Order: sequence, then structure tokens, then C-alpha cells
Amino acid sequence: MPKMMVLAVHVDAAGEIVITPIDVEHEDDDQRDLSATELADKKNLDETYTASEGAMKMALKALYRMFDQRLYREKFRNFENICFALYGTHRIDEMTATKTKARIKKLRAELEEQV
Repeated sequence: MPKMMVLAVHVDAAGEIVITPIDVEHEDDDQRDLSATELADKKNLDETYTASEGAMKMALKALYRMFDQRLYREKFRNFENICFALYGTHRIDEMTATKTKARIKKLRAELEEQV
């Protein structure tokens, strides 16, 4: 089964997109040294992320605004359905959904404490 990376997205008070990774796959800390191949892969991936970060944030901000303002409501019952129909997203399995919801609940509580 493929591993799942989950991101929570919100817009802060300044209107900036905030992306929070939610690790639902790894229960323990693994801090083993990276091999030379892994170090090279990490360097390339860091560079790819840095080069793509602006475009990714613009895309996520567009999706967030569509979600926040319910701009899908004319043809779709909920945000998930427009994403499934138009953007090629897929549903996650129930165990991952449960873990994600629990982690999001904790993150939301932490965010609310900060306000």
C-alpha cells in the first residue's frame, strides 16, 4: 500500500497560506544516518521543492479560497466532490482518515490556543 502524506492548509491573519504536514504514516522517530544516495536524493528534492514552492502555494491558496467561499456549491454538494471530479483527487482509506482527523483536531486546538 502506498504511503500517504497529508497536508492541512489554512490562511493566516495576514492572508498568507500556511501548510502544515500531518504525518499519519510514521509512529516513531527514525533518525538513522542517511546513505550517500539518500543525501543526494534529499538535496535534489529540497531544490525541487524550493523551485516549486511559490507555484504550489498559489495553487493551494486557490483551492483554499474555493473551499472557504464555497465556490463549488452551484454544481457540487461539497468541496471533496469537486476535487474528486475535476482535480483527480481520491478518497483515503478509513484508518488513514481516522488518524488524520485526530491529528487535525489536535492541531486545530493548538492553533486556537495561539490566538
